[in-house]
Amino acid sequence: VVRFGFGRSNMTVSEMSVGVWDPACLVHNIVSVLFGLHAVLYGGLEWDPSETCSSISDSRSLVPVILIHHIVLLVVSLILPSCNGCYWTVIAFSLAEAGSLSIAMDAEYRKLGYPSTGLWRVVIFGGSRLINLGLLFKIWQATPKEQIWQLFILSTAGTSSVEVLRFNFPVCLLTAVGGSFFMLCANGLTWYRMWKAYLRYGTKRNDRKEH
Repeated sequence: VVRFGFGRSNMTVSEMSVGVWDPACLVHNIVSVLFGLHAVLYGGLEWDPSETCSSISDSRSLVPVILIHHIVLLVVSLILPSCNGCYWTVIAFSLAEAGSLSIAMDAEYRKLGYPSTGLWRVVIFGGSRLINLGLLFKIWQATPKEQIWQLFILSTAGTSSVEVLRFNFPVCLLTAVGGSFFMLCANGLTWYRMWKAYLRYGTKRNDRKEH
């Protein structure tokens, strides 16, 4: 935060990315993965994986909550801890952060002067998303397909309530499936760009060998 606040005026966009955002992402990913491990291992394996976390302050929901700073995940992060399958959600978020951690670690590894083809980040990032597809199925199984909403008004006598509207709007299902689909599309694009970068690097390396 200090480096961003006081250094941005004399830093280019590239320097800001390398000197500020890369280390910040690395720390964020590490903290998120550690919170996820703590929530799964000590938040309790004894509770039913199909249940909800008690609230967004529950230690088991710390990983979804810590991702609130991602604007696209703001609503998702606030809703999912109160939905069934919170256990699987925490694991899915933790795995996603572990996959992103591979990108941050690769960036720092290169800064130290070590060579990297980028293959291991392609494999880890892509693998974490494939596992999350399986976890999405577990969340789907645990999530109710119906959430009935009702609207009542007082009767003219004021002694009883009258139902005026009743409809099914599965908030948790739409949030889990819709949010996951959106992120899988975004992450799929990220993975594709990493794969293309890896192939370009391999082509350049082969060209240098030939010359």
